[in-house]
Amino acid sequence: MSNEEVPSKAGDKQPARNPVPAKPVGGVRLEMNQGSLTHSHRHETECMLIVLNGACRVYMRDRAVTLRENEMLHIPPQHEHAAEALTDAVVLSISAAASEWKGCGPVLQNDVDQYLWGV
Repeated sequence: MSNEEVPSKAGDKQPARNPVPAKPVGGVRLEMNQGSLTHSHRHETECMLIVLNGACRVYMRDRAVTLRENEMLHIPPQHEHAAEALTDAVVLSISAAASEWKGCGPVLQNDVDQYLWGV
């Protein structure tokens, strides 16, 4: 059954449409080398992590979660976490706040020349 065929709450034959209020949403694409880490951090709003390529492990207060390609994880607001790349990985982090990316970077890469990146 498609979304267009779902009966409305009123019982008529019109398509059911439930609008979602629009809020600012932001995202950041993290490219991580195997073995690299983010700092332990938290966000004011909830966050969704989606692994586009590779695999990573997300460390939270009460558990560690391994994510592989095409898997995602919901992180509640104010929930402290850090991520480690188990392989070379590309991870998309989406937040309900458009400008909340201080903790998601910089990624600490295992690169002896990392200090030159800002030059």
